[in-house]
Amino acid sequence: MNNEIDVYTIDEAAKLVGISKTLLYGEIRTDRLTVKKVGRRTLITRPDLLSWLNSRGGFQPKDGGGKS
Repeated sequence: MNNEIDVYTIDEAAKLVGISKTLLYGEIRTDRLTVKKVGRRTLITRPDLLSWLNSRGGFQPKDGGGKS
Protein backbone atom coordinates (compact mmCIF):
# COMPACT_ATOMS: atom_id res chain seq x y z
CA MET A 1 0.00 0.00 0.00
CA ASN A 2 1.21 3.49 -0.84
CA ASN A 3 1.94 5.61 2.27
CA GLU A 4 2.38 8.88 0.38
CA ILE A 5 -0.15 11.64 0.83
CA ASP A 6 -2.11 12.29 -2.35
CA VAL A 7 -4.01 15.42 -1.22
CA TYR A 8 -2.70 18.46 0.67
CA THR A 9 -4.26 21.41 2.45
CA ILE A 10 -2.92 24.86 1.57
CA ASP A 11 -0.85 24.84 4.77
CA GLU A 12 0.60 21.38 4.07
CA ALA A 13 1.43 22.22 0.44
CA ALA A 14 3.12 25.49 1.42
CA LYS A 15 5.26 23.77 4.05
CA LEU A 16 6.08 20.89 1.71
CA VAL A 17 7.26 23.18 -1.07
CA GLY A 18 8.82 25.78 1.25
CA ILE A 19 6.79 28.81 0.14
CA SER A 20 4.20 31.05 1.77
CA LYS A 21 0.48 30.36 1.81
CA THR A 22 0.03 33.82 0.29
CA LEU A 23 2.00 32.77 -2.81
CA LEU A 24 -0.09 29.60 -3.14
CA TYR A 25 -3.34 31.56 -2.82
CA GLY A 26 -2.08 33.94 -5.51
CA GLU A 27 -1.35 31.03 -7.85
CA ILE A 28 -4.83 29.63 -7.18
CA ARG A 29 -6.50 33.01 -7.73
CA THR A 30 -4.78 33.40 -11.12
CA ASP A 31 -5.69 29.81 -12.12
CA ARG A 32 -2.08 28.66 -12.36
CA LEU A 33 -2.63 26.06 -9.61
CA THR A 34 -5.68 23.79 -9.71
CA VAL A 35 -7.47 23.01 -6.45
CA LYS A 36 -10.43 20.96 -5.31
CA LYS A 37 -13.04 22.35 -2.91
CA VAL A 38 -14.52 19.97 -0.35
CA GLY A 39 -17.02 21.94 1.66
CA ARG A 40 -15.03 24.89 2.98
CA ARG A 41 -11.68 23.14 2.57
CA THR A 42 -9.35 23.89 -0.30
CA LEU A 43 -7.27 20.86 -1.28
CA ILE A 44 -4.44 20.36 -3.75
CA THR A 45 -3.83 16.94 -5.26
CA ARG A 46 -0.27 15.66 -5.53
CA PRO A 47 -0.42 15.50 -9.36
CA ASP A 48 -1.69 19.11 -9.54
CA LEU A 49 1.03 20.30 -7.13
CA LEU A 50 3.76 18.49 -9.07
CA SER A 51 2.45 19.85 -12.38
CA TRP A 52 2.48 23.39 -10.96
CA LEU A 53 6.01 22.90 -9.60
CA ASN A 54 7.24 21.65 -12.98
CA SER A 55 5.69 24.66 -14.72
CA ARG A 56 7.65 26.93 -12.35
CA GLY A 57 11.04 25.42 -13.09
CA GLY A 58 10.85 21.87 -11.82
CA PHE A 59 11.86 22.10 -8.19
CA GLN A 60 10.75 19.12 -6.11
CA PRO A 61 8.89 18.97 -2.77
CA LYS A 62 10.96 18.34 0.36
CA ASP A 63 10.95 14.76 1.70
CA GLY A 64 8.91 13.46 -1.23
CA GLY A 65 5.66 14.38 0.49
CA GLY A 66 5.14 11.29 2.63
CA LYS A 67 4.21 11.26 6.30
CA SER A 68 5.04 8.48 8.73
